[in-house]
Amino acid sequence: MKGLGQALILVASLAGSVSAAEPDDARWRAVLASIEPSIPSKPIKNVAIAPNKDTQGGDVVISFADGSTHRLEAQGYAQAAQHTPDGQTFGFNLVEYYIDTKGDLWIASRAIVLYRNGKRVSVIIPERQATVGWAFRGGGKSIAVSAQGTHGPTYLGLYEVATGKRLATADGFDEAPKPKWMQGEKLLFCCTVRTTTEAYRQ
Repeated sequence: MKGLGQALILVASLAGSVSAAEPDDARWRAVLASIEPSIPSKPIKNVAIAPNKDTQGGDVVISFADGSTHRLEAQGYAQAAQHTPDGQTFGFNLVEYYIDTKGDLWIASRAIVLYRNGKRVSVIIPERQATVGWAFRGGGKSIAVSAQGTHGPTYLGLYEVATGKRLATADGFDEAPKPKWMQGEKLLFCCTVRTTTEAYRQ
């Protein structure tokens, strides 16, 4: 009986780890399912967003250290792509536009998808999704995320890349001292389509 209980706990933990790496929307799961089998596993030199649709984001273009390139056909839903200095890990936002009850148009970062050596390792769902910025920390072991809704405070979070687990949180008030993990390279914010990421660093 004890063995059965341990087996059930193991199955539950495995199911949790799988669901943690899945987006919460069928559209995003379909997009990722179409692009992921094609991602090469080799060192990355650069990642960028190439325009795809006028009303969404773009596709992810990966340049590899060997001089080759690969385009992830993300159906225009990708933004804010970036990679770690060692070229092993990269990620991007899945975005969409929506109209609020006042008729104003907003863009939302629904998820941050992270890959290591060509395989998806985790999906981060920001607490608020109207203004989302993020950057790798600790050589690619974690990401720092700043997320804000259309109104209200900013939520800061540190997430483990390998699991998507939230490691720390902090208030994002301008006058509050920022935690150490929010310091360093500037965050990459969503979202307007460009072929370079530098325009979005704040």
